[in-house]
Amino acid sequence: QKKGAQPLEAFLRGKPEQIERIRRQLKAPLRDAAAVNTTRWALFNALKKTGLPVQTGTGAQTKFNRKAFGIPKEHWLDALCVGRINGADHPEDMGVLQVRCTGRGSYQRTRLDKYGFPRGYLMRQKRVHGFATGD
Repeated sequence: QKKGAQPLEAFLRGKPEQIERIRRQLKAPLRDAAAVNTTRWALFNALKKTGLPVQTGTGAQTKFNRKAFGIPKEHWLDALCVGRINGADHPEDMGVLQVRCTGRGSYQRTRLDKYGFPRGYLMRQKRVHGFATGD
């Protein structure tokens, strides 16, 4: 008999604590999924109240539209394929603007140890060999 067709007790014979842990997880409520669904429908209803045209779609419909219009499977192109559409066109040379957040360095000039005594000193300038953070 294949592993997937075996009952849980037969598959995990000799591991009662693991069986108990799995049984507890089976009975656990799906709080996270319920929260996501509630939020999704609240957002949908709020958008509908604005009077703007709003429609929903399924993952299968998005996949069908993507294949029908020859759109590559990229996360940033999914918005083109959602819902009932007549056509989709995207420029081939269009890309994703990738933004990276970088800090401003440290304004603190002296590192302290756990007793509050100076441990080291940081450089005064923010540029090193003409380069700054984010260049």
